[in-house]
Amino acid sequence: MEYRVLDNTGNFRWVKTSSRPIITADGPRGLRGILTDINKEKHERIEKEKLFLQIQENLKLEAIGTLAGGIAHDFNNILSAIIGFSEITKMNNAENGGVCGNMDRVLKAAERARGLVRQILTFSKKSQSNNELVEPKVLIREGIELLSGSIPKTIKIVEEISENAGFILVDPSQFSQIFVNLCTNAYYAMKENGGVLKISLDSIAVHSDTSKSLSDLHEGPYVRLRIKDSGCGIPQENLSKIFEPFFTTKPVGEGTGLGLSVIHGLIRSMGGAITAESTVGYGSEFTVYFPQRDHEIPEKETSIASPSGNGEHILIVDDEEMLAFLGKELLISLGYSATSSTSGEDCLRKFREKPNRYDAVITDQTMPEMTGIQLAARIMAIRPDIPVIICTGYSETLDERKASEMHIAAFLYKPYRRDILAIALRDVLDKAVLDASINRHE
Repeated sequence: MEYRVLDNTGNFRWVKTSSRPIITADGPRGLRGILTDINKEKHERIEKEKLFLQIQENLKLEAIGTLAGGIAHDFNNILSAIIGFSEITKMNNAENGGVCGNMDRVLKAAERARGLVRQILTFSKKSQSNNELVEPKVLIREGIELLSGSIPKTIKIVEEISENAGFILVDPSQFSQIFVNLCTNAYYAMKENGGVLKISLDSIAVHSDTSKSLSDLHEGPYVRLRIKDSGCGIPQENLSKIFEPFFTTKPVGEGTGLGLSVIHGLIRSMGGAITAESTVGYGSEFTVYFPQRDHEIPEKETSIASPSGNGEHILIVDDEEMLAFLGKELLISLGYSATSSTSGEDCLRKFREKPNRYDAVITDQTMPEMTGIQLAARIMAIRPDIPVIICTGYSETLDERKASEMHIAAFLYKPYRRDILAIALRDVLDKAVLDASINRHE
């Protein structure tokens, strides 16, 4: 048997016993055996088991990240079709308010779905952060709207959101990840008996005395987010461990112990801090501090028409037949002439036949047999002056920087809106005309 004993210094030690009964004519009289100190070996074994579990979790996360990339690519292709055909339908029914209103709702839902895909990639560390100056109250209200569909009615959401909390510099998808994670943990603590989920947002000035208790913070203005639940609470012995990787009190299969450690790292990378207070039987409160940023109230955006084409001929290729058709329809709606293709080989054949017929090429990156970047290289070998735009729902091997180094004219992430395509295409065509003029004069 292996068990712990209390030694004469007041510390627990692991020991192992090997014994057998002492049998006399009158029956069992006791035990005789050996007690061995295995404290060092036992702790080494425990550490090895912890390391093995961490390796297992890391492998699981790596698999999840790979899966997330595949999901992002396919899902973004689906969203491209939803967004593109919705815009065309709205444009073709401009006089029908009912149709336009419904299409606006579809587009809004598609934008939310695109944000969710971005969050999945952020969580799996498959995307780069893209910091923006944002008002957290807007992201919080979007998050509450998203959560309200999944949190049961037994949990009441109470909002105390200041309209003047200020601006912060964050990646919106990472902020949403932090907010949703904290709210989900609060829901988990109340899922059996229900309760109140209180979400507060305000601004606070951190002074020297306050910053001492919050070692991650400097003096200055902060935006403060508080998530409070009336759930079961966290025992004090666990409260100091909740931000450690792989620490979880949830049953096997219900938690990895990574949620709070991940958002703790995100918050620190933003220059903020997170604290937790809890009382068993009364609930928990998490407080997040984000550095407040100076801002100017943005002017109200005015509707600007998408830049149109002048009949230029565009060759567009996508291995998804539906997206190739959609791309051609979008280009025609923008005033371009368009030829579509559903494979890199077919696209290259068409270009070789009449290389001077086309003013630009738009290609998907992830295609069978020939990738977009391979196709671009072969096309530019025939006509170095042809601008090529590459689009992708997700790619591990190509990003904007690499595309630019390979002389790709523009790089677009799917799903993109019609106006984004219009601006990118007009820019590369105008630049190509300007470059051609400069070369002629030289």
